[in-house]
Amino acid sequence: MEFEIGKLFMYRVAMAMDEKRSPEWEAAMSKAYSTAFEQRLASVSLEILGPYGQLRHGSKLAKINGQATHSYLASKGYSLQAGTSEVLKNIMALRKLGLPAE
Repeated sequence: MEFEIGKLFMYRVAMAMDEKRSPEWEAAMSKAYSTAFEQRLASVSLEILGPYGQLRHGSKLAKINGQATHSYLASKGYSLQAGTSEVLKNIMALRKLGLPAE
């Protein structure tokens, strides 16, 4: 369900671009939501796999080729790439909700 919601946010970005306008708040909302979803998904995958989820690629006991560990460790940096979540939330507050900058 959350994946589908993220897809709809991305479609909203594409729709704005099709309308020849800059998807300022749409892109910020999509990025902020998707980053949080990726982090939740990585955490849940480690919970499901238990101790095996902590094993890295190359370990003969690693489940799903060690991707759970890689996803979890990489997901922490996703919130910094292309703007922190706080900056993205400020963009949404200013450009969509019209809240004051101060």
